[in-house]
Amino acid sequence: MRRLNTIITFLLVLVIVCHIVFAGLMLMGSECNLSRYSAWAGEIFITIHLLIGFYLTIVSLVHVGKSKKKYKEENRLFWARRISGLAVFILFCFHPPMFGKETDGVFHLIPLSYAKVIIHILFVAAFFVHIFTNIRPMLVSMGIVRGSKMYRVLSVLTWILILYVLVTIVVYLAGWKLL
Repeated sequence: MRRLNTIITFLLVLVIVCHIVFAGLMLMGSECNLSRYSAWAGEIFITIHLLIGFYLTIVSLVHVGKSKKKYKEENRLFWARRISGLAVFILFCFHPPMFGKETDGVFHLIPLSYAKVIIHILFVAAFFVHIFTNIRPMLVSMGIVRGSKMYRVLSVLTWILILYVLVTIVVYLAGWKLL
């Protein structure tokens, strides 16, 4: 089940990266409508990832209940992963209607309010906390160890993606004169 979750998570990350790139282009004024297709695929993978994650959490809690040993450090990371995932899911529910609405197959951007900006910043923060608390186990399960060239490349790409997200949000907010 963990191997399946790794594969689903990897596919989800690819879809989310595509969605971020396409949506970022749209937020900066491009006519790129491809973000909606990546959003649909992302919703499918998120649902599967959520169900598997929920199942694995239950299994882990059952095993911890049977164990006599208490692993405080591992438990903090365990709960940080689960809580950040739950925060991402809750804030994800607010994400689709935040930027616009689709009419006759065309996505129209709508003005942002300060409340929507705060919710989106929390969503992005929870998303990146979830990624950073879970990236090492995923990479290890894929055979990519810390210190390897691939690990460094993926770390740099992740930071570039974060910077891209921040720039697109700033450009979008500046366009609505909320900054």
